[in-house]
Amino acid sequence: MLKAHSVLVIGDNCFDIAVKGSLSFKEDGNFIPESFHTTPAGTGINFAVAFARLGGAVKYVTPISEDSFGTEIRRFLSKENVSFADFKTNKRTAIIIAFVGDEGERTTFALIKDSAYADIKFETFKKYFSKEKDLIAGVYITGGILTEQCVQEEVIKAVEFVRKSNIKVFFDPQVRIGRKISHFIEVSNKIAKLSDVVLGNKEELKCIDLPEDALVVEKQGKSGALIMKNKKEIDRVSGVKVNAVDTTGAGDVFNAAFLYTYLKNTALTKALEFANLTAAFSVTKLGVYFPTVPEIKRFALLNGISTIF
Repeated sequence: MLKAHSVLVIGDNCFDIAVKGSLSFKEDGNFIPESFHTTPAGTGINFAVAFARLGGAVKYVTPISEDSFGTEIRRFLSKENVSFADFKTNKRTAIIIAFVGDEGERTTFALIKDSAYADIKFETFKKYFSKEKDLIAGVYITGGILTEQCVQEEVIKAVEFVRKSNIKVFFDPQVRIGRKISHFIEVSNKIAKLSDVVLGNKEELKCIDLPEDALVVEKQGKSGALIMKNKKEIDRVSGVKVNAVDTTGAGDVFNAAFLYTYLKNTALTKALEFANLTAAFSVTKLGVYFPTVPEIKRFALLNGISTIF
């Protein structure tokens, strides 16, 4: 049984291999990385774990493969106190290989074709959602799942059904992942128009027809973040200066921190500040790092910030 006010997550899952170092391709070269990190990941998994680490109730409702990587993903979610609807599939787990540069930037090889998360079915989601509706505070959708037409069609049905049930919809279009995928922008626009909160970076949001009645959260990395409504800025916070080691997953962590505080009816400025601070702390570690509230408090004090607690 879900805890009250849970967030359901529809988003991709994968196994992430992050390699740190200055990479150059040479014939018969042997690249020895400075360090590497392997972990279950994907924008849906990242959000769910980050939300749970902060103390939020969350359930991941996307198919997970029955292969060995899928087994590790289930084990990881259980360890991190993330509930999951065990929608199984024989399709393989997606693999992401990322080379991380000196300033935290990454070049990614995504082996995602015909992956496990693509096996999502609206009817399965509908039955589960209808059973648990009274315990759901919102549904979070990440565009990372919209990599194939079959998935796009099922997710659109799910979002339309959620909206008819008067449950909040939160959406991060993840345009960087799907910009060149057929129908990706078209489907993202449809989801955005049905959303209560849309989150993305400046370049991604330029590609989306933003709904006038939704809150739009624009992530600006080291420059901070802002909130818009009716295409007008209503709040803004400055960035937190850190030594970035790896920016992987920082946007997912930001989203989780913002929605965690937003769902508590926290003032928008406070929610934005908390999300900005949480994401800044996460990039100081290699791999996707999910801070806890005590860690964020210590980090805030070290940066002379005390107003958000």
